[in-house]
Amino acid sequence: MRVCELTACLISAGVLSACGGGGADDGATAQAQAASPGRATAMAAAAATVQAAAPGTVVAPYFATWAFNDHSYNTWSLMDAKSKAGLKAATLAFVVAGNGCGFDDGGTTIDVDMKSDISSFQAAGGKVIVSFGGADGTYLEARCTASQMSTLIDGLIQRHALRDLDFDVEGDQASSTSLNTVRSAAIKTLQTKYPDLNVSFTLAVMPDTGLDPTGIAILESAVKAGVKVGVVNVMAMDYGYNGDMGQLAIEAVRTTAQQLANVFPGKSNAQLVSMIGITPMIGHNDDAGVFTLAHATEVVDFAKANATPLLAFWDLQRDATGASGDQGSGSNTANFQYIKNFDQAATAAPAPSPAPSPSPAPSPPPAPAPSCSKAVTWVANKDYPKGTIVKFTNGKYYLEVNNGTNGSDGTDPTISTWYWQPTTCAAPPAPAPSPAPAPSCKAVTWVDDKDYPKGTVVKYSNGKYYLEVNNGTNGSDGTDPTISTWYWQPTTCN
Repeated sequence: MRVCELTACLISAGVLSACGGGGADDGATAQAQAASPGRATAMAAAAATVQAAAPGTVVAPYFATWAFNDHSYNTWSLMDAKSKAGLKAATLAFVVAGNGCGFDDGGTTIDVDMKSDISSFQAAGGKVIVSFGGADGTYLEARCTASQMSTLIDGLIQRHALRDLDFDVEGDQASSTSLNTVRSAAIKTLQTKYPDLNVSFTLAVMPDTGLDPTGIAILESAVKAGVKVGVVNVMAMDYGYNGDMGQLAIEAVRTTAQQLANVFPGKSNAQLVSMIGITPMIGHNDDAGVFTLAHATEVVDFAKANATPLLAFWDLQRDATGASGDQGSGSNTANFQYIKNFDQAATAAPAPSPAPSPSPAPSPPPAPAPSCSKAVTWVANKDYPKGTIVKFTNGKYYLEVNNGTNGSDGTDPTISTWYWQPTTCAAPPAPAPSPAPAPSCKAVTWVDDKDYPKGTVVKYSNGKYYLEVNNGTNGSDGTDPTISTWYWQPTTCN
């Protein structure tokens, strides 16, 4: 999504429609979205996502990839933004198709130019979300089969140790049933390979009517395909009128939650509210609306009270002084005022408590130390076969437990936990420690979307056991033990 010219967002009936897209602002024509009869529709934005949100909010403003390494902007890399503004998470915008089934310039920037910056940011504790779609360009699902699309994105996941993807679906392509089918199938394939892959959808919204029918159809297609939707992100901007933009954003969330009850039956209203992300356009919108710092405070207070999983905004490069446009919001009196305001939602949220040990026995013991007299010194970007033990630069040992396309796919053991697992190494190898006795427990068979009380042991569909160690709003909040590790911890059961 990008800042668009007001005239590009007008439809023939004189109704203002939201716009956005993946690309720079310089003279590009924004695509108009279809509006509900007599009303405007809002543009969708992308976001960070957590499959089942633990307490706390991810604050992940958009980072305009076309600004990478361009020092005319207030910030030009993730590490630069971390240094200047304390950036903890970012949504990279956007990836669409180039010629044929492949990445465009934005995707190439992320995959190639930003590789070192992404790796350094992750190593410093940063979260990276990649957003696919937007208002400009042709979507991958329009030029790829489901298999091709999943393979293309899988390569990006492996090369950059990603676990957070967003699909910003808007404009004419949002109404395509065939694109929905391809996209949903591709995401399902990826989540089957990566059960911890967080997926969000960014969809158009209005405060009083919520998602439009195309947005509902996109979600229904995903759910039907078996996709685990972590976050439904609404773009709180460009309504066609001004007002209290903070309260209008909150109203949009509440209206959307009511609609989602039909898409995710069995979830309470509180659970539905807590799966909705909020993404405003800071400062001056493309119409009469102005989202001020006071409005940001209203949204932050709501997020803290309602377990909002994501706060993002369009965009980090606009969080700057100067006229409203590609490099300013028209409202800032200093750079990075909005990110510092929004970050209050993240810093105020309680950190997850350390998982208690099962009662009466302790937590499952770590895997016994392997015989690893042939451990090798880790070399950056080298592909290692499954079973390899490497000694990393921090002096610790890591075992490769999963293969990608090319073994370890050049991944970093301290970041890519799907490929690597910490291990111990001794020469000569020490005998493996005895496993701790399994707890005596009355396990129940896990049921999808059921709320379990703290202390429950469930037998999951993979035959393994999990202990619920933390309560949410309603016990386990219908979470999946293989994904939601704040709620659940692997255990054994006699």
